[in-house]
Parts: sequence; C-alpha cells; structure tokens
Amino acid sequence: MKAIISYLIVLFSSVMYMLLFDKNAGGIMTVFITVTPVLSLILTCVTKNKLTFSLSMADKIVDKKKPVKLRVNISKDTVLPIPIVSFTLNLSGRFKAPEHDVYRFSMSENKKLSIDTEIYPEICGIGDISLSNIFITDYLGIFKFKINRTDDISTKLFIRPKVREIDDSGDLIRNIYSTLCDNDDDETRDTVDGRSAFPGYEYREYIPGDSLKKINWKISTKRQKLYVRKDESSGITLPNVILNNSETIIFKDETEKMLMQEMIIENSLSLLLLCIKNNIECTYSYIYDGVMKKEIVTYAEQIEMIAGDMASVAFSGEEIDIQTSEKSKSTDVDIIYTLGYSQHMARNVEHIKFKGDSSRIIMPRRLANDLQINISDLWIINDDHSISKYM
Repeated sequence: MKAIISYLIVLFSSVMYMLLFDKNAGGIMTVFITVTPVLSLILTCVTKNKLTFSLSMADKIVDKKKPVKLRVNISKDTVLPIPIVSFTLNLSGRFKAPEHDVYRFSMSENKKLSIDTEIYPEICGIGDISLSNIFITDYLGIFKFKINRTDDISTKLFIRPKVREIDDSGDLIRNIYSTLCDNDDDETRDTVDGRSAFPGYEYREYIPGDSLKKINWKISTKRQKLYVRKDESSGITLPNVILNNSETIIFKDETEKMLMQEMIIENSLSLLLLCIKNNIECTYSYIYDGVMKKEIVTYAEQIEMIAGDMASVAFSGEEIDIQTSEKSKSTDVDIIYTLGYSQHMARNVEHIKFKGDSSRIIMPRRLANDLQINISDLWIINDDHSISKYM
C-alpha cells in the first residue's frame, strides 16, 4: 500500500510539472512513469506461475545439535526474467528457531537457482520442513501477488536420538540383577560358563555399592576393570526394555511433549547401553508403524542401529501390549518406559505380577510428580538422565 501511495505521489508530481512548467519534458516523464509500471505488472503476471520449488539435503537421518545444510532449489519455465520472489521457510518445533525465515531472490537469464541455508535439529524424532507464503513482487515494488500452489513443497528430516552414558543408575542395575538371580528356575546348581565367557559364575562390572567380597581380583587384573561375581549362575531370561511410545496423556505445550518423548526414548537406549556394559543382554520393544518390534540386543553397536530406527518412530494413540512368553523357563523382567499410566497398562502390569513376572515402570520425574501415580516399583528419570527409585 505504501508503494502504491508513493507511486501516485510521483505520478501526480510529473503531471503537475507538465501542466505548470514544461509540457514536453513533463509529458515524456509522465508517459514513462505510467507505462513502466504497466510493463512491470504484465511481466509479473506472465511469470508468476513459471516457478518450481524443491528441497534437498545430503542426509535424511541426522544427529542432534549439529548443523544440517538445507538447499532450496528453484527453476523457471520461461526465458523471461523473474522479478522479486519471497518465501517463508517453516521448521517444526524439533529445530532451533532460525535467525531469519524469509528469503528473497530474482532470476534473470539463469533458469536454475539454489539457496543454501543451515538448520539446527534439537529434539529427536521426525522434523518437518516446508515452504509457504510465496509472493512475487514486480521490479518497482508496486504490485505484489501471492503464488497459490497445489503441490506440497515440504520434506522430513529424521533426527537420531542421542545414546548417553549414564553411570549413576547402579540401584536399578542391582535391582535387575537381584530379580534375575532370585527368579532363576534352572534346576542345576553346577557352575557354568556365563555370557561373559568367565569360567564358573557369570561376572559383571563393579557398581559403586557392591560388596568388595564379590570382586574377582584375577579377572579384574586381566581386564583392568573391577568385576564382581553374580550371586547365582546365569539365568536364561533377558530383561525386556519396553518403550510405550503412546500418547497416553495430553500436553498443553507441544515443545514440552516432544521433550518428554525424547527423554524416555534416549533414556531407554542409554539403559540398554548400561546393561550391555554390565554384561546384561536385553530385548527392546516398541511400536513402529502400528506393529510391535522386538529387538534382541547383545552388543553396543546394535544400540546405534536402533537409534537410527528410532529417528523415524512416531508416538500415536496405540498403546503397546506387554506380552509374556508362555515358553519362558524363568520369570521375565519388564522395564517399561512410559509417559503415563493408563488403566490398560495397569491391568497388564497386574496380569504380569499374577503370572509371577516382575515389572519396573520408568517415567520422567516431573510427570511422576504431576500424575501422582501410586506404583510400588516406580522409577524416575532425573534431569541428568540418571535413574532412581521414586520415593
């Protein structure tokens, strides 16, 4: 509107100059000021639908907190020059807010143009990127039109969760060990080679608080780490780490919801790593595209591969079913990561206890405080990602 008012003022001035001072010079100036905007308007209208946009990135799966190069590709289907075009780059809440989100360009003889920018993923999961508010303005800045497009100019970036090393969770590890040993149903008590390949009993790394009497100094000297003996020979049951990637509660703030989802994803993977470091093999279960996936985790490299898969895992209304194998020879230990405790899950947990199995519920501390859930074996994720018993 300001551009049109300014143009009318200039046109009025040229007309007054023609009438009051010099008809010839004023007439030429008036014709030029009148014709030029018309030509600019015609050029803008002819070329406004001749543009094609696309988005491209080198990788679709990326790490958090690292800049990612995003390229906006523009091509035109005409030999005519393109006036000034602007668009808005939209990033979902999983990215750091950009310093500027409006970009402008023009194209003369070149038929292709690329605009490079950097985006910063901050929260793991599926990040959405799109272009909107595409406007074309004539060269004089007088006329401006919005380009309405039927095609979807968007893409997705899969942000990998970070697998942290959590050391301050010895209580939970000892709790798991204790349950596995207490629930060992093997009839024989003969010494066997455990999964750690140490003769006799199975051994694990020392956790602060373990009895010094259980340290095997010979093995510890060879491995240059302290190892302690388990109380019983190795059982055959693997702990089940279960991610309940279900939207069981409603968050008013979208960013807070994504941060809570990220916390249970990353902490569940970190617990897998902690278990593997302590020679505990695990299974990891979650819902992917409506189907429950269950992975057996025996070495650390698998966790990084699972983290890559988790970058494309979404939370939905479908709640995971906690299933117990009927063929199991010993009691299962289910470690359930969740953002809520629905009646459906409560019934599943009671069913597990009725069959003699054991379960641990883990959720962020803030949610546990807000929901005031009364569970006997509730564990919480602290801000430093350590795990402790909820008191």
